Amino acid sequence: MGSPFNIALSDWTAPVSQLTHSVAEILGRPGEYRDFTVRGTLAGVRTPLARVDGAPVTADLRAESVVEGILVTGAVDAMAVLECARCLTDFETAVPLERVCELFLAPGHELPAAEDAYEISGLEIDLEPLLRDELVLALPLNPLCATDCRGLCPQCGQNFNEGSCDCTEDDSDPRWAALAVIREQLEKTQG
Repeated sequence: MGSPFNIALSDWTAPVSQLTHSVAEILGRPGEYRDFTVRGTLAGVRTPLARVDGAPVTADLRAESVVEGILVTGAVDAMAVLECARCLTDFETAVPLERVCELFLAPGHELPAAEDAYEISGLEIDLEPLLRDELVLALPLNPLCATDCRGLCPQCGQNFNEGSCDCTEDDSDPRWAALAVIREQLEKTQG
């Protein structure tokens, strides 16, 4: 049997709203680690066109003791509801994060001012800010329901993916109207 500090805790689960994980057994013991899985939901994870609110989140993580604190690595999977940037249709997609890697600093350790790290509170790490940050950064800024999405009519709002409309396209820009009059006058005098 191996070292008691290398036990895989793959069956351990906790609701994502209470994402504190004890690191008492491995803190200050560089090289020791714990594997664990977290399943649940996160509220408020969103961008203007994407959201993970209420969708299931699964994180397979490893908490490893290092000299500076605890290094958390692993993968996160979530489902997101996206709004197409062209036609404004909602659609679901998976948001897989293959490589999460963040440091939780132990008390007494500091990083240079230009670097950020999460902090260990007592003998526990709070994983919610880590998951929230990673998921928000993984959400697309301009999601498309399809690469060939045709968008909406700018005049009536018809979704061009569902059909056409009777609007006429006016390519003229009113700021150039005065020049159009001059061009017509020139064409009459030269023609």
